[in-house]
Amino acid sequence: MIRDEFGISQPAVSQHLRVLRDSGFASVRAEGARRLYEVKHEPLRDVDAWLQRFRRTWTPHLDALGTELARGKREASPARRRHTTTAEENHMIEVEGQINAVQRRVGTRVLEAGEARTVTVSQTYDATVEDVWDACTNPERIPRWFLPISGDLRPGGRYELKGNASGTVQECDPPNSFAATWEYGGEVSWIELRLAPTPGGSDTFRARAHRTRRR
Repeated sequence: MIRDEFGISQPAVSQHLRVLRDSGFASVRAEGARRLYEVKHEPLRDVDAWLQRFRRTWTPHLDALGTELARGKREASPARRRHTTTAEENHMIEVEGQINAVQRRVGTRVLEAGEARTVTVSQTYDATVEDVWDACTNPERIPRWFLPISGDLRPGGRYELKGNASGTVQECDPPNSFAATWEYGGEVSWIELRLAPTPGGSDTFRARAHRTRRR
């Protein structure tokens, strides 16, 4: 039925079902020559509650990051600042299109603390890797698209986002990636930010969050 509904091959269906089973989202039992899968609702509710915090935090701010990067390009070019076109202005405020461009993926990963559920958020911006890195790590620019931040943003330092999460910066590889803990609501997750150029000269922003799976 899944194969007919979505037009994918039987091996592909089996692969997706195996991922769901290995991730703890489905169980399987044998019935003759058939293997019957059943969705496990509790792990899905648990993951959805965890993801909801990231949705509230990241979804609107990814659009704001695009606006901040566009602002940086205008400030760097006096000619562009004098002749901003209507199309450019519309691009800055086109929130729905920006949000719909975000790619999300849920999976699992093994960390030192144990097996973890992961969510990866990716988006491409018309900016250089260096500019996106600066927007994501410069304490003067972060509040313009995310939240006011305080603390020590060097590896080993503690940071705090006003009214939201805090954590420890664990790794930093300018201008490619950084990793930190994300401590909020009595729980600890891990976040990674990775930046990479695309063939068209734009930049891909990829944020990944991990949380150790509850047993």
